[in-house]
Amino acid sequence: MEELSKLLDEHKRISRTIEYDGCLMSEQRQLHANAETDDDREAYFNSILRLQEESDRNERKCDLIEQSIIKLFEEAINGN
Repeated sequence: MEELSKLLDEHKRISRTIEYDGCLMSEQRQLHANAETDDDREAYFNSILRLQEESDRNERKCDLIEQSIIKLFEEAINGN
């Protein structure tokens, strides 16, 4: 049960991070659209790319955690 609790806590933490990254990307997109110089546009674009990569990594982590949770439930059901 302790393992399940840890997995659920980690999933919750990562899910919040994904949500926060989405907010940051939205803000960066707005700043990119209103940027006054090419350097600013490039900086905002690069920031968006980094946030998207981090979000994608976190989504993969969540998927792995979900698979682990399912496995724990299956083992509990099967009595392992």
